[in-house]
Amino acid sequence: MNRFAIALGALGLTTALGLSEASAGSRVVIDQRGNGHAAAAVQNGNGNFTRIWQKGKRNTLQSEQNGNNNRMIAGQQGKFNYAFSYQSGKNNLIGVAQMGKNNQAITTQKGRNNVAATIQIGNGLEAETHQRGNGNMAVVIQGN
Repeated sequence: MNRFAIALGALGLTTALGLSEASAGSRVVIDQRGNGHAAAAVQNGNGNFTRIWQKGKRNTLQSEQNGNNNRMIAGQQGKFNYAFSYQSGKNNLIGVAQMGKNNQAITTQKGRNNVAATIQIGNGLEAETHQRGNGNMAVVIQGN
């Protein structure tokens, strides 16, 4: 759980998203404010949690989780931001925060106990993170 807390602290999303952990069942929460957003969440397994918050205009987010007890938490504010996340395994966490416009974040994780956090503040930023194995941690912070 320490990695979970580190990634959430790095993203600064706990207050904005009102995060609560999923229990034995899987859970998806999508909150969209503004116009033309698109969000898709797919979960296969038990105890997975997806939280998507979008504000602004025409932000897009796709999330897929396969396995157990995976978490995906994302916040997009601005316009035309895109995020894609994929996880397989168990006890993985992906967090994405995008503020600005025309940003892109792609994150994939396969294995167990991996954490990836991407923070983009600005315009036209691109980040890709791919982790395979167990116990990996990556934090990407971009701004302009």
